Amino acid sequence: KEAELAQEQDKLVKCEQQLQSALRQNEIQRNALKQVQAQFYEANKPIKVTDDDYSTITLHLGKLMGRIQNIPPNFKASYQKKKQNDGLSTTQLKSIFYEWFSISEKDLIDELLDDHKKADYRLISVLVEKYLMDVIVRDIFNAGIHLDKELNQAYKCIYHSLIQTKHTQWANDLRLRMAKTTADLIRQKDPHTLCAIEQSKKVIIRFLVSQLSRIYHKDNEELKERIEKLVDMAADLCLRIHGQEDEIYIYDLNQKKRSTDEHEAIYDNQVKHVYPYLHKDYIHLGITPVFLAKSITDDMDDVPSIDSYIENCTLVY
Repeated sequence: KEAELAQEQDKLVKCEQQLQSALRQNEIQRNALKQVQAQFYEANKPIKVTDDDYSTITLHLGKLMGRIQNIPPNFKASYQKKKQNDGLSTTQLKSIFYEWFSISEKDLIDELLDDHKKADYRLISVLVEKYLMDVIVRDIFNAGIHLDKELNQAYKCIYHSLIQTKHTQWANDLRLRMAKTTADLIRQKDPHTLCAIEQSKKVIIRFLVSQLSRIYHKDNEELKERIEKLVDMAADLCLRIHGQEDEIYIYDLNQKKRSTDEHEAIYDNQVKHVYPYLHKDYIHLGITPVFLAKSITDDMDDVPSIDSYIENCTLVY
C-alpha cells in the first residue's frame, strides 16, 4: 500500500508540474495575443492629425473668407490713391484681370468693365476676392500636404501612382500619414520643416503683394501685414483639411459641364450673389469654390448626397 501511495503521489506531482507548465504557456500565449492586438490596433487605428471635423473646417473656411472679404473695403482709399498717382484706367484694370483669370472669363470681364466708363469698385472688390481665393487654393490648398515643397513633390509622385493603379485606400492612408508626420514635425519645431514652410509662405506673400500693388498703392505696409495673416491662416487650414479621414475635394462652380457644355446648376440656398447681374440661375464668376468631402470607405453603400455637386459627396463649405 505504501508503494501504491508513493506511486499516486508521483502522479500527483507530475500533474501539478504539467498544470504549472500549461499555466505558464497560457500566460505566454496571452501576452503574445495582447502584443498582436496592440500591433493590430496601432496599424488600424484612425489617424488623428488635428482635432478638427467638418464643423470646425466649415468655421475656419468662413473665417478665411471673411478675412479675404475685408481686404477690398479697407483699401479703397489706397485704390483711389493709385488711380490719382499712376493714372490707373479701366483699360489697365481689364488688362490686369485678363492676366489673373482664365480665357473663359475674358468675355465676362469685357461685358462688366467698359473702357469708356469709370470702373465700379464693387466689381473690383469681387474680382480681388476671387483672385486671392484662387491663389490660396492653387498655391496652398492644392500644393500638397502642406507647404514643404520637397515633401509635397515626393508625396504627389507616390499619391498619383497609387491613384493611377486604383489603390484608393492606400492613397488615402498615405495622405493621412504624411499629414500626421508633418503635423508632428511642426509640433516638434523641426528646423528643416519650419524653414521650408516659412520660405514657401514668403514666396506666396511676396507674389500676392506684388500683384495687388498693381491695383493698390505700393507703399502700404498694412496691405502686406493683412496678406501675411491671410497666408498664415490658409497654411494652418491646409493641414486641417488634408488631415481629415475623408478626403476633401475643392470643386470650382465657375465652369461648364464637360459632357454637355451646359452651365453648372447651383443650389440657391448655398449661393450668395455679391454683385448684381442677369441670369442668376448659374454661376458667372465664383469667388470661392465649394469644399466637398467623400468617404473612401464603403463605396458600395454610398447614397447620393442631397444638394451636393459631386455624387456621393457631402457639402462642407
